[in-house]
Amino acid sequence: MFRGFNLHGLDLDRPDFQEFYNGGNKIYFDQSDRIKKSLYSFVENEHSLDGSAIMDFWFPKAKADIFISHSSVDLTSAIVLAGMIKAIFNLDSFVDQSAWGHIDDLQKEVDNEHCLLDSGNYDYNLRNHSTSHVHAMLVSALSVMIDKSECMFFLNTPRSISSYRNTDKTKSPWLYLELTISKLIEKKLPLRPLTEHMSHFEGPKIRKGFVMTHEVNLGHLASLTQDDLFVWLNQRSQVEHPLDTLYRIYPQKNKSN
Repeated sequence: MFRGFNLHGLDLDRPDFQEFYNGGNKIYFDQSDRIKKSLYSFVENEHSLDGSAIMDFWFPKAKADIFISHSSVDLTSAIVLAGMIKAIFNLDSFVDQSAWGHIDDLQKEVDNEHCLLDSGNYDYNLRNHSTSHVHAMLVSALSVMIDKSECMFFLNTPRSISSYRNTDKTKSPWLYLELTISKLIEKKLPLRPLTEHMSHFEGPKIRKGFVMTHEVNLGHLASLTQDDLFVWLNQRSQVEHPLDTLYRIYPQKNKSN
């Protein structure tokens, strides 16, 4: 990952974006279907899941220029955004719900096989153990995907982030995870000739029914409004890579975060 953007003020869930939604929906369901099939194809004969094999199958084939991090209730906006970026720039986006959207299916598959008692209830200790394995696998997979993507768009909406006493918080453990990963991973320059505004880049230093909130730090993400997004989407160049255009228009300002 090279850059991240805090995309706020979105209003993409509208009928006039239907064309982009259709294109983005195909991207999302292709990703989602591939991941879902991989979950069940890697159940071994003894009914255990080969986690390493699943991740090897997902991620070498999951190419993305942009990782879209979003709340589940903002899926439509994420799909429209992916469709816009593909239609205008032919860049590939990874909609994160295509990965973690199947976590409950996978968890149920494992628990029904390994944690179910004769009474029909789940063994508490066994289920804790299975959950730790499934979640560890997903955390590893998302980390790899964010690291492999050049750019990240975080869809900051009232459904994903709430502010309390000047502190941003989220109820989603997956958004908390993705934002934390995006801050900690090593920032890498794209593998193409550097433009002048990129050659002076200094990556940020690495720092270390039930509802729980997680305090999140968005300072490492450049602010991007919907108007800013549309300015970029209208900047089509025959010589400059679309993401280089984005970085040039909205340069990195917070090098210390």
